Amino acid sequence: MGFAQFDSWLTVGITGGDATGQLSSIGLDWTSWTENNPLETSDGAVFWMSPDDGPAGDTDAVLAQVTVPAGTTGTATMGMQGRSADGAEDWQADNVLFNY
Repeated sequence: MGFAQFDSWLTVGITGGDATGQLSSIGLDWTSWTENNPLETSDGAVFWMSPDDGPAGDTDAVLAQVTVPAGTTGTATMGMQGRSADGAEDWQADNVLFNY
């Protein structure tokens, strides 16, 4: 077992590692994200290289694992968007909040 269980990471559904490169990101400074420095961006994304391979329908999708000291509270804010499965317009949601 590796240390991923104690690490923080972002995803769009994949939780067991991405050895085949199904996900990518843009506009995120991963190297500056540390225990003491938050990951912040106004125009970054984690996304499927082939959007049709992403979670679909009523499927739940893990978006992140954030490891913080016990008793810590905070809020993660992100935007989301997705492809319509039935040919209707794609969707977008801004300022989605997750409290921890």
